[in-house]
Amino acid sequence: MMGYKKMSIQRRLNKAEEKRILDEWLINKNGTELFVQYLYLVRSFVCKTFNKMNQAFTEEEIEDLTMDVFEKLLSGALEKYDPKKGLTLSGWIILITQRTTYNYIQKKIKRKSILPIDINGYEQIEFVHDDDLLSELEVYVSLQKCVKKFLTKREKDVFTKFFFEQMSISDIAIYYNKTENSTKKALSTAKKKLKEYENLFCD
Repeated sequence: MMGYKKMSIQRRLNKAEEKRILDEWLINKNGTELFVQYLYLVRSFVCKTFNKMNQAFTEEEIEDLTMDVFEKLLSGALEKYDPKKGLTLSGWIILITQRTTYNYIQKKIKRKSILPIDINGYEQIEFVHDDDLLSELEVYVSLQKCVKKFLTKREKDVFTKFFFEQMSISDIAIYYNKTENSTKKALSTAKKKLKEYENLFCD
């Protein structure tokens, strides 16, 4: 057991501090400070994902999922993090946590043959200790809704791969067997549509 009840909320780091912790892993392969800094954050969002999706959980599940998140972070997810895409390192870790927990719950539901969960709960996750981070997540959720509502399938596929899955234009083109030029055009059109609609429909 990791003694979660003894954990305290870590203060939010600035970009320079987050970069230092990230580099400590990427360059020196030392993840100790990363674990200490983000343990409470990861565990909190594992719990919140269960709660928002109205799913019961055990302490063992929370511990296992928390460790799963850190395993994913240290086995490739941190290398995919790109601050130029807009999210802080904390925001990226939260997205990994949400996806990991969400996928686990979906598999658990299928195993038990329970009715599908309400996806709306997953889209309303909040973290009361960090208003700036909450704003970033609200933007992310709003963006997801706009993508589903206003883009064609082609535009949605390209936009999702580029922004949500961190794939390059060339990789997306190869993935869909399209030219890079047509892929860039689809991405440009998608961004233009979202910019036009966001103030009117996605507030």
